[in-house]
Amino acid sequence: MHTLELYTHSDVDLPLSYATVETASEEEACFGHAYVRVSEHMDLFNIQNGTNPRALNRDSKKVKAIRKTLEEVPGFAVYNGGVCIVIDDDSFDYNKEANTISFTCAQNGSGHYDGQHTVEGVRQGASKAQNQQVSIQFVENRFFADHDQIRVAAETWNAREGQKLNSEQNQRGLFDVLKTYLTNTHEINIGWRENERNTGSELIEKECRVDRVVSMVYTAVPVLDSDYLDTGDEMHSILRKGYRSTMILEDTNKFQDFQRLFPHVDLILDLNDYIQKNLRTAFERNAPHGEEFDSLQVVRKSGKTDMKKTVKKRKFFSQQLFDGTRSTTALLPDYMQPIMYGFLKNVLKVDRKTGKVIIRDGMNMSDLEAIWDVGGYSVLSMLDDAFCRYFKGRFNSRHAEFGCWSNLWDKCAHAFEDVIDDGAWKRPIAAK
Repeated sequence: MHTLELYTHSDVDLPLSYATVETASEEEACFGHAYVRVSEHMDLFNIQNGTNPRALNRDSKKVKAIRKTLEEVPGFAVYNGGVCIVIDDDSFDYNKEANTISFTCAQNGSGHYDGQHTVEGVRQGASKAQNQQVSIQFVENRFFADHDQIRVAAETWNAREGQKLNSEQNQRGLFDVLKTYLTNTHEINIGWRENERNTGSELIEKECRVDRVVSMVYTAVPVLDSDYLDTGDEMHSILRKGYRSTMILEDTNKFQDFQRLFPHVDLILDLNDYIQKNLRTAFERNAPHGEEFDSLQVVRKSGKTDMKKTVKKRKFFSQQLFDGTRSTTALLPDYMQPIMYGFLKNVLKVDRKTGKVIIRDGMNMSDLEAIWDVGGYSVLSMLDDAFCRYFKGRFNSRHAEFGCWSNLWDKCAHAFEDVIDDGAWKRPIAAK
């Protein structure tokens, strides 16, 4: 018989609830929930492992984290999911005077089926726990037809999905400063948290999540000459961090430097959208006779099956944009990273008098659009040539590896430098 002391802190506490639930065979089974007082020698530690298939690593990070919470944070049961236990039929007993519950776990399948890390963490930290409680959920063995059904219940518990990092950060207000620099159009089309929809009623996809915004803005970091923000491997591969790219906003030193770029976030997002919408027109405007945008591989899907088809039979990439629309003929974010780096490196600079990041030579958004209209052909031609030569053999058909190639970033920077120096973008462009 296992006997557990119920946790109470005041006279109005109700540490136990239970009810009768119907089983699949139309029997009735006792099902309940209780808060149990943590003590060094509590009987919880003697409950056998029921159908839990996993062996326990007593030194795991999860156990250590549970123990730390138990020892240091009041209200342990608020933070911990507790223990799920199958108890023997007709064994449950509640002693109101003693403030205890009792049950046995001798039947086949009885014992805990979820929460063994909690049991171990509580075991290790019980001697240092002060007025703590652990929650248990219990159900009579007869509720389950067999062991497989118990495992279904356990898998359901374990299928609980954790909050995504950006959702937690947004809730804490980490992005509040960044939001103040955005127009309403951009703010409502960025995925600050999971499952948000844009103005087109589409679920916001990863190319428009806040971590993508951070990654794209990070391509301008070399302008800052920062002591804290890396301009080498971290810059080239920041898109690969996914959700964790926003961690730079958690670092005080990095954030202070990084936010110097925030006055240009709107412009950067607009520039991204303009490039994505005008890939074809920019390429075809300066393409020699015989070169077709539809023959570029870098804008086409390139999975194993796709690569077996001729270029024109492969589907184009489709991407959401920060204005809430979609471009059905687009570049992947992996390939936009070096383009944005090359562009921003040539149009942003630090005003040495004020320390502010400014757009050089008084350029405005219309000027930047004109630069892309003139330079789009050379940039896309370079990217496509590198894609055709190296994507499959050198980078094993991995978009992220190809997009992180620093050589592409340098070539994009040189291409935009040449276009800006040439000055053709300042003259009216005649459409073909």
